[in-house]
Amino acid sequence: MKFTQNYYAHSSIFAKSSKEDLWAFYRAFIENVPYSLDELFGLIWKTEGFSKWPASFHENSLPALGEWMKSALQILSPEGMLLPSPKSPEWQGLKTSAWDFSDRSREMIVAVGMYYGEIMVRNNPGVTWVHLLENKKSADFGQPVIGGEVRRIINPVRVATSFSFGIVDGSESSDGLLLAYRFWRDNLLKS
Repeated sequence: MKFTQNYYAHSSIFAKSSKEDLWAFYRAFIENVPYSLDELFGLIWKTEGFSKWPASFHENSLPALGEWMKSALQILSPEGMLLPSPKSPEWQGLKTSAWDFSDRSREMIVAVGMYYGEIMVRNNPGVTWVHLLENKKSADFGQPVIGGEVRRIINPVRVATSFSFGIVDGSESSDGLLLAYRFWRDNLLKS
């Protein structure tokens, strides 16, 4: 299984892959974190209104990141046509429940998950990226997750994916990533 930044954390491909392929994916994911983040930061800083966004690896950077995602996510119809941004007035009148993220958006979501994971790792001693291979029935089997000194592992790409779907359907506000991070920090870190 070759690493690509265009994947969904809820894909069943991980359960169907060999351990050798999963290890290759994990190694490539970890090796690509700095490059993916550089690309993400460049996209953010080029967006009007976000040129001063602080890529500080601090939780306080998350609300502005969420706001940026609201304007940056691209949505496609089942026919592959670009749909209006969820932030635009046209979205409110749209009568479709069938849509998907563009390839570019899926890549952004994975990079946002990497950034979210790096905030966890850099700000919490004993927390690290780990490769979940123990339970093939786990939703996060075979994927890079945050583990170490935690009560429960968490998949930051899954968090970013869920957040992105929530941005589109209106169930998430731009501070959703910050709220999720604080819940994790306050309830799932080992004391």
